[in-house]
Amino acid sequence: MARGNSKVLNLHKYEIVQSHFLILNFEFIILNLSEASGADVLKFLDSIIPDTAEVQLIGQQEAMRIMLTQVLRDARSSSNMTQEQIAAAVNKDAEWVEYVEDCNHPMCVDDFVTYMRALGACFEITVNLPNGSSVKLDSNGAII
Repeated sequence: MARGNSKVLNLHKYEIVQSHFLILNFEFIILNLSEASGADVLKFLDSIIPDTAEVQLIGQQEAMRIMLTQVLRDARSSSNMTQEQIAAAVNKDAEWVEYVEDCNHPMCVDDFVTYMRALGACFEITVNLPNGSSVKLDSNGAII
């Protein structure tokens, strides 16, 4: 992995820490310590958060949820639709749109597909398999 990409993934590791309830108080203490002493908070967090396969998986999940949420927001913005219009297009309420656009909630495939349908947008998902082959799915449910 390129050096620049690993830095982004490491930042997502810290976002994970911030999203857990027990760590919120810890985050507050660290922020207060860093303001008082000028300490490098990211360096400190890096020293106490284990770099395990589990933490890396959580980081990848968080990064994907954040990126998918941004895709939804950008798609809505470029379509000039409001949250209310998205909701009406798929017979949902505006709170559902707010929920789906909030990266602090799990993103499920059903919500992503429903949201894209409301926009009238097409999409493709490519899965690169370990054997070197790939599978592409499109928004119509076809395997390409």
